[in-house]
Amino acid sequence: MNRSHGHDVIVVGAGVVGTAIALFLAREGVDVGLVDRGDAASGTSGATMGNLSLHNRMPGPTWDLAMASRSLYEEWSQSLGEDFEFEASSSLMLIEDEDKVPWAQQRVQVQRQAGLDVEFIPPRRLGELDRSIAPDLAGAVHCHSSARLNPFLLCRSLARAAEALGARFYRHTEITGVRVSQGAVAGVATATGTLDCDVLVDAAGPEADRIAAMAGASIPIVRDRGVVVVTECLPSLGVRVKGECTEGSPTEPRRDDLSARYNIHLVFSQTRSGNCLIGRSGVRGDVGLDTGALEAAIGIVRRAQRFIPVLSRTSMIRMFCGVRPYSLDLLPVLGEVSEPRGLVAACGFGDKGFALGAASARLVARSIVDGETKIAEVFSPKRFCSQPGEPSERRKTARPSCTEIARRRHYGKE
Repeated sequence: MNRSHGHDVIVVGAGVVGTAIALFLAREGVDVGLVDRGDAASGTSGATMGNLSLHNRMPGPTWDLAMASRSLYEEWSQSLGEDFEFEASSSLMLIEDEDKVPWAQQRVQVQRQAGLDVEFIPPRRLGELDRSIAPDLAGAVHCHSSARLNPFLLCRSLARAAEALGARFYRHTEITGVRVSQGAVAGVATATGTLDCDVLVDAAGPEADRIAAMAGASIPIVRDRGVVVVTECLPSLGVRVKGECTEGSPTEPRRDDLSARYNIHLVFSQTRSGNCLIGRSGVRGDVGLDTGALEAAIGIVRRAQRFIPVLSRTSMIRMFCGVRPYSLDLLPVLGEVSEPRGLVAACGFGDKGFALGAASARLVARSIVDGETKIAEVFSPKRFCSQPGEPSERRKTARPSCTEIARRRHYGKE
């Protein structure tokens, strides 16, 4: 690639959000290029467990995104024609301490009123529901509407579906710069050439702030580095998706030194093949992924054995590390930035990229195609502007929609 190519939209990042945006745009007939310095799911999306746990969702800004994303994954499991191991599954939020039970029961009432199929399970019933669980827990919240999937297979399925509709995927392509002309995005530079565009979607996960800075914009990202451990194949360990309750108590949870040092709490998923994925840890900052990874893995296994004792007799075969890119307020960053025109954010999901990603991608794609905002202001990147107020004069000129851009090109007017 030594010369300039043109696309209506370039999407940076081939994780779940980026590949889904590319697919939604391609379905609308938009000329879209998908760029990643690796391959599909080679970043954060490839270092996740693929859980779609709804027991920890509450009515609020992200509720609709979580419910709609869950539905989209189920729809794609039928319509994409590829198996990405989507499985409807119930899930458990395990409660260790008795003082958290009233909080959990009240939470269940709110979730049920919002339409979630969820219930509180007292200790006497918990052993009947899942025999792998430690017998001395205070109870659990049981959600019947959760699911799980294979992150690698999903992202690659979405990328292939987008390519089949005309999208071009630039694999192993590093973005080295963003070209801005007259206050609007005009293209990107790579090590091997340039790509022109009218809209640039920043779905670069942990690198989203770096891509934005190339365009002269600011999208603050906080990185959380964590570890997940993988077991040998095991017979079914009951409910496939489990996690511990980490809220609802006025006192600090009972944790050993490793759990406290690496912010460890149980997240568990058993795959279709029988391997168990066990997490998770989380350490803020830009330290190397190998720093403390083995210690964190030991702490994760110890914590998991507290809730699922059979894991003490299980071999751990590997571990993997990843980066969770959060926004400053822990909500996704979605929509066009204040300046330059044409730079659209789709990042800041933290550990909720899959939980919220599909529906977020649909919103972002729809806003691009229609040329107007269809995204709640609570997700807008403009909430992080250092100097809020009226946009500059150049910003007051509305960006044409991609549909209008494509029409102009077709008729030779641009």
